[in-house]
Amino acid sequence: MIVRLAVQAMYTRFELVLLGEDESRLVAVGEEAIAEIEACEDRLSLFRPGSLLSIINRDAATRPVGLDRDTFALLLRAQHLHRLTEGTFDPTIAPLMKLWCLHGSASSAADPASFDAARECVGMHLVELDAARHTVRFTRPGVSLDLGGLAKGHALALAHDALRRVGFAADSSGTEAAFLHAGTSSVTAIGAPPGHPGWRVAISNDRLAHVTDPSNSGGCAHESAPHESAPPHESTPFTAGLPCVTICLKDRSLSVSAPASRTLGRVHHIMDPRTGRSAIGASLAAAVSPCPLEAEALSTAMVVLNRRPCLLDPDTPTVLCCSTDPNPWRIQGAHAANIVYLSSSSPHPTRTQDPP
Repeated sequence: MIVRLAVQAMYTRFELVLLGEDESRLVAVGEEAIAEIEACEDRLSLFRPGSLLSIINRDAATRPVGLDRDTFALLLRAQHLHRLTEGTFDPTIAPLMKLWCLHGSASSAADPASFDAARECVGMHLVELDAARHTVRFTRPGVSLDLGGLAKGHALALAHDALRRVGFAADSSGTEAAFLHAGTSSVTAIGAPPGHPGWRVAISNDRLAHVTDPSNSGGCAHESAPHESAPPHESTPFTAGLPCVTICLKDRSLSVSAPASRTLGRVHHIMDPRTGRSAIGASLAAAVSPCPLEAEALSTAMVVLNRRPCLLDPDTPTVLCCSTDPNPWRIQGAHAANIVYLSSSSPHPTRTQDPP
């Protein structure tokens, strides 16, 4: 039995594919997961004036803003990921996104007076978290947060946790499994389709991560109330002609980032906080992690760095593509060979480890 549910949130389409034997159970647990995604958007949307994130952006420079336990833990995680990625994943880029017109007028990000003013308001050192009071404060006016892909990853994590809370795929029968994705660039897999080692995900020429359902189990499909799909982003086939990378996911998350996926003229949405301009690193980066938040931060940072972060666990699988290189795909991580592979007609990828 296959049940599919979908919801529009965070300017993207979230979809759930649930496998199991009891349709009514699949629908019920799926709707609980959808509710978590919608609640996450209510808290973390930049474009809802009453959201907690908008309140933080408006008020945190003048007073400490109280946070719920979940949001406080998310910002702590963001600080950790900022350090892990050598500062290249930075949620305080919101003023730069606004400056380069990558945010609409409804965004709660601060309006910088100039490029220099925007750059002075970027850096996680400007965000103070008080663990005793569960508050956040900005140390100067003009600072604001854009959680972007991290919020999508967090929504997937909450949906994953909602499924696990009700015992989904908790037994050893192997009859239940799930695949969750946000805009097809952020995915989380629970278990694997019966008889298969995992969910196969192909990173295709337009950079999107497409799931191939290997179950072939047929069955009924259920979708929640229809929602309009998000408008397609502009896309450049920068990997056209290159071999396709396929990733096998089981109880892991994958994030794919690429500059060409969202552009405005010659500006794209992945900012380099060190320069204040669009990153000029990799053409595509992907990371696999047990944590969808970490996968999001890593894929974004690798586009900026054009390499793996030096502090990254050597076991973490990553994929990097620079289409101008003779051998463009770099598949790294001690266990990457177990889950990442190229099509059989493609040349053997470069596999290296991080420098000591």
